[in-house]
Amino acid sequence: MERYKTIFFDAGNTLIHACPSVPEIYQQVTAEFGVTIDHKLIAERFKTAFKEHIAKLYSPDSRYKISSDDSGDKLMWRNITYKIFSSFDEMKSIDFDIWFERAYERFGDPAIWKTFDDVDETLKKLKSAGYKLAIVSNWDKRLRGILNGIGLADYFDYITISSEILARKPEAKIFQHTLDLLKAEPSETIHVGDLYEEDYIGALNAGITPILLDRKMESTANNIRTIKRLDLLPDICRNP
Repeated sequence: MERYKTIFFDAGNTLIHACPSVPEIYQQVTAEFGVTIDHKLIAERFKTAFKEHIAKLYSPDSRYKISSDDSGDKLMWRNITYKIFSSFDEMKSIDFDIWFERAYERFGDPAIWKTFDDVDETLKKLKSAGYKLAIVSNWDKRLRGILNGIGLADYFDYITISSEILARKPEAKIFQHTLDLLKAEPSETIHVGDLYEEDYIGALNAGITPILLDRKMESTANNIRTIKRLDLLPDICRNP
């Protein structure tokens, strides 16, 4: 008898990715305002700003609150992108509010999101084998439109989005919410995602078997279960 019956997936950089890349999209949005910025510089500053903000987000004195109307997540992205925006002298001629709204709208467009080449076949195999499938994602309501637009939504029995349930990974609440809705047992559930703290540790703390997806095999974490591609999952589920 198979041990696992339910599989949770992270969304961004696990199932889907921006194409062109996130920095290139910010570069394109900025170019609409007549300013040219090297996307490699944007990438460097985005990585720093995002890392700093996430560290503050999970600090004990964090003032960030998730809101059911997405104001929390939108505010988070506003704060992150303002750090990037304000670090470039070239962008001072642009109205930040207008620039931000344009960028926020752009990232909600399904046309810029693509699935990785191992996603569709893996989900088809798991679905046909009878597994319950769910997405557990730190995102906002834009994710539903994206998943519908690129044809992924129908694979899943449930989609849990942080801004809708007022909890973010690695909090156990977001995983437990999904378990409860699917009437799934933690011991019979796998969660797959690309982030060590949010996905691996979050799932582990919720009693769920975690698998880290590391497509470039760059993780420095030790003694954790890691896969390079999602199409390895069907065999893992059959032979835990």
